[in-house]
Amino acid sequence: MPLHRVDAGLETAQRDRVTRLRASRDGVAAAAALAAVETAARGRENLVPRLIAAVEAKSTLGEIADRLRDVFGAYRARDRV
Repeated sequence: MPLHRVDAGLETAQRDRVTRLRASRDGVAAAAALAAVETAARGRENLVPRLIAAVEAKSTLGEIADRLRDVFGAYRARDRV
């Protein structure tokens, strides 16, 4: 099966969009929203309102996922013999 190659121009354009987004947002609000996501994930609080607030604060999917991975870890498939 042939590998799908991402066009280098698309990769650069996406990286630039994320850089512009981070520069245009309120960094303090984004950091607070991400901290609230992590706190809710560590407790028993409903995560959905915290996730929505993080998105509204212009946190990226990667930033949100990193916080959730910090709490829950990442799935690793086991080798089967």
